[in-house]
Amino acid sequence: MKKLITVVLSLSLLGVFSCQTAPEVAPGKSALERLNVTLLNKLEKTGKARYVVSVFQDTSKAGNAKVDLSGSVGEVLSKSGRVTVRAGGAEIKKGVMKEYELSMAGLTANSAEIGNMLGADVIVFSRVVNHSKNTVDRTVFDEITITVQVEVKAIMAETGKVLFSFTGEGKSSPAKQYKTSSGKMVAGTIDFDSMTVEAAQNAAKGLKPKVASHFPLIGMVVSAGGGKAMTDLGSNYNVRKGDFITLVRKGKPITHPSSGKIISYDKKKVAVGEVVQVQSETCTLNLVEQELTPAVGDLAVLND
Repeated sequence: MKKLITVVLSLSLLGVFSCQTAPEVAPGKSALERLNVTLLNKLEKTGKARYVVSVFQDTSKAGNAKVDLSGSVGEVLSKSGRVTVRAGGAEIKKGVMKEYELSMAGLTANSAEIGNMLGADVIVFSRVVNHSKNTVDRTVFDEITITVQVEVKAIMAETGKVLFSFTGEGKSSPAKQYKTSSGKMVAGTIDFDSMTVEAAQNAAKGLKPKVASHFPLIGMVVSAGGGKAMTDLGSNYNVRKGDFITLVRKGKPITHPSSGKIISYDKKKVAVGEVVQVQSETCTLNLVEQELTPAVGDLAVLND
């Protein structure tokens, strides 16, 4: 079964960057919509409503440079504070490529088992799609930079649907090559491979706001009263003054009458608050809309 699963994942990798499927989740959805059954099930089991993300380790060629963006993309996701990043990309890559060599057309597997194998809800892929060298004549020297365009795409492990797909561009720090009046280079050895890697990493890190917005930031109310509420979302989650947070009350699970599987939860909007004070681990809200009385334990969803 493990061989079967890794074959299917390898075949998925071949088409993941050409897939035009519409994203499954988009920023701007309401707090009630973003609190889907997957996240609420995780809340029940682990106490945290966060996706587990596995960053697929792969190497792209950009000229002579070999670029592995998994570290930069993993850092972007970790620093967002919105997901749990699972290690083990190297092992996944090794297994997938080994099985791909033995793959046979027509093999299929339950995509949910791929997610179970990886221990992840979301798989993130990245690659270099374009690169160029840019030279500016500064009379006595040439100023050279490298520009790299990268693509980062995420798919839901259970369904195979595209969660998001973004491209971003990054530049290296400038390097100088000195020349004589006749144009002959006299000094300034340049490591173009290192510059290419730097530019690719900058491109990946520049996608942080877009990538983070597709993973809801969810916390809890820790105190409430007097038209205010305090949540456990603070500056360590990049919450800022002026942000708005929606408070939601999770009710009983809704199960399928035949299978007994949890397919949804009863959810009610409680209030909306504006962040007026931020500490490292908490923030205080002034409630600007209120439908119910906030209570400790209500969910707090950052409005992206």
